[in-house]
Amino acid sequence: MEFLEKDGKTYVTLILTLENTHSEEQQRHGWGVMMDNLNTYLERKAA
Repeated sequence: MEFLEKDGKTYVTLILTLENTHSEEQQRHGWGVMMDNLNTYLERKAA
């Protein structure tokens, strides 16, 4: 995970290695949901 601060914003880059238990689509969906939840949490903390 990398963090980059630019113009008063923080950009997060997350690079994942897929595993063999679940399909790529399932993993992408799961990580997407987790990132959406993180975004919601951070927005509430900033308010």
